[in-house]
Amino acid sequence: MTKRVLSLGLLFAGFLWVSLLSGCGSGCGDIEDEVFIQKALEHFIASQNETATYYTVDGPKTRVYDVYTSVGEFHAENPNCCSFGYAGDDGALPAWWARANNDYAGTVVIKYNARVVEENGIREEGRSRWISLSSCAAPINPSKLWP
Repeated sequence: MTKRVLSLGLLFAGFLWVSLLSGCGSGCGDIEDEVFIQKALEHFIASQNETATYYTVDGPKTRVYDVYTSVGEFHAENPNCCSFGYAGDDGALPAWWARANNDYAGTVVIKYNARVVEENGIREEGRSRWISLSSCAAPINPSKLWP
């Protein structure tokens, strides 16, 4: 009896593992890396902030940015900006249960120049941002993957 229960348990665990790895139920099929990158850039452009507050010993300061208005403008100034992979460029990967629960497909790493507005003009500052995506290329809130 215990062998049968154990066998059924292992069979169920194997089925669950295969279904989690295959993205079963997403219904999006195979998506090219370029589509993931395009969707991540669209999300990045829409979520930019024009100002940021930072703190110094003299108190809070505000930094103003000249934001990108389109994906085309972004690509013109940052031509080799992006890569898509299962893990970030430092090898970081969310826990398996977070990947499975959020239909995780991978992460787009965006390397770009932030345009900081200063009194004497615009200064470029190198930055990078990671955007994790589902198998349907929808952004995943980082708090769901990195608790």
